Amino acid sequence: MLKKEKLNNLKKEYRLYNYSLNQINDFFRTVSFPEVSRRELFNILKMLKSTGSLEDFKAGKLEDAALKLDDKTKSLVTTEMEFTKLKNATSLSKLETLRLLEVYVKVIMIEMAPDTLEKTTAKFK
Repeated sequence: MLKKEKLNNLKKEYRLYNYSLNQINDFFRTVSFPEVSRRELFNILKMLKSTGSLEDFKAGKLEDAALKLDDKTKSLVTTEMEFTKLKNATSLSKLETLRLLEVYVKVIMIEMAPDTLEKTTAKFK
């Protein structure tokens, strides 16, 4: 569950006065956050492929994939800009690369509809 302070801020910001903190948390966790982050899975896979780290990602070697991705983004300014833009689009911009990949593997991809996940990942075989 999100912190109570964050939930109260969301309640005020979005004028959700008639909803409990649990309802607000459920909405943002199960609807809003996944909707925003799932649509970026294709772009993350595309970035991993272009940096040569997709195979490590698919093999579950997230540390290796993160290292390769970070190395490429540090060496190429355009790649760094694209990756920063991508992280911002996922709403996970404050996470380091390894943590971002872990969130996608351990949370977002698990909760995605299996057919959608399969269709998306099939484009990168």
